[in-house]
Amino acid sequence: MASQRIAKTVEEQDVKEIRVDSRRETAFPSNPRNSARPQHYPTDQESIAIDKKPRDVCGTIAIFRKKLKEDNIVIAVFENALKHERQARFECARAYDILHSQHGQAIVRLTNMANKRILLDRELDKAQNVIRTFESTIENTNDCLPRRTGIRWSRASQKQSSSKPGSPSSRKKRWRLCRNTRAHITATE
Repeated sequence: MASQRIAKTVEEQDVKEIRVDSRRETAFPSNPRNSARPQHYPTDQESIAIDKKPRDVCGTIAIFRKKLKEDNIVIAVFENALKHERQARFECARAYDILHSQHGQAIVRLTNMANKRILLDRELDKAQNVIRTFESTIENTNDCLPRRTGIRWSRASQKQSSSKPGSPSSRKKRWRLCRNTRAHITATE
């Protein structure tokens, strides 16, 4: 019988209507398993919802704070990586500037060396021309002079004794110069 009474009260509560602010609203059905639990009316639900909103907002704020801390950690890591990257780039730029200046100095040195080589080549050509002139003058003088005149100057290899004195090979190995030829060579210099 007690169970029948509980069932009747549950049915009556399900259909029961209440009047709030001159509007008709139906009451929320109660839980038949837990009849000792108090019935919540719409005004209570609104206040519960209003009380629940700050808790939800606080939970959301806590979630966003946690996410913000994680983002700050990630930002710090990226800033540190950016700092190292900037430092590496500055060092590379400095090394590039040093290499560029060394390259410029090397180009200047090579240009100077090339100019000196050109000048030395010109001087060498002049010296070779002077030597050829002297040699041709000496040979012309040797051909013109009789063999018994003046002082003889000879520049020859160590094997002078192997060649005959009047042969063409001995003329190439030896140069004869008389007093008149010396004056001519000095005048051409």
